Amino acid sequence: MRVISFKIWSDFAHFRKHYTTSSPLTHSIPPPSALRGFVGAIMGFSRENFPEILSPEKSKFGVRVLLPIKKIRLGLNYMDTKDGSWIQMDINTLQPVVRKDGHGNPRLHT
Repeated sequence: MRVISFKIWSDFAHFRKHYTTSSPLTHSIPPPSALRGFVGAIMGFSRENFPEILSPEKSKFGVRVLLPIKKIRLGLNYMDTKDGSWIQMDINTLQPVVRKDGHGNPRLHT
């Protein structure tokens, strides 16, 4: 059995959980798919070849946490860009004309 060891660190990382869409839920450690991507990039494998070369049948991964994992929460405020909400501009004031919702409130965020 051949073993390769890497130390990978970062100030921030986000490993989105596969069952979320725009939710910021994250894994605390890289999932196997991210580990395969890391190793494939480090070893210089192409994006087309590394999934086969590093398949679960041919490779195994282990993770050791060297420092405590810290999580922070960030508030997200998505801009509403649906239905052309920001494409009109008042020619006199050069300000965007914001569409209103059904209650007369400006539709700026989702």
